[in-house]
Amino acid sequence: MLTAHTLNDRIRAHSNNAAHGMEVPANARILFCNGQVGVRLDGSVPEEALEQIEVIYERIGIILAASRMTFADVVKLTVYVTDKSILDAYFHAPGRHAVPPRGRQSRD
Repeated sequence: MLTAHTLNDRIRAHSNNAAHGMEVPANARILFCNGQVGVRLDGSVPEEALEQIEVIYERIGIILAASRMTFADVVKLTVYVTDKSILDAYFHAPGRHAVPPRGRQSRD
């Protein structure tokens, strides 16, 4: 079971109240995924940034499913955005994929 450490009383809270740290228990299964891009299976790239972002999350979902995992099992996601104009689209896209972390919530 993951433990989310939200330390808002000692560290400034994130804008979305995300945990400051996630603790993974010993002997947990860990999956590492390489970088994903917004290219569909047929090789096409959507015109709109938001659609490319959706493709990326779909790809990540497929990789997770192959390991019998879901977005609830994700501990960390690193994103590199090269065009500031799509940041708003990115911050709104993951909403339907993002799942509150399972496990204990810690305020330590």
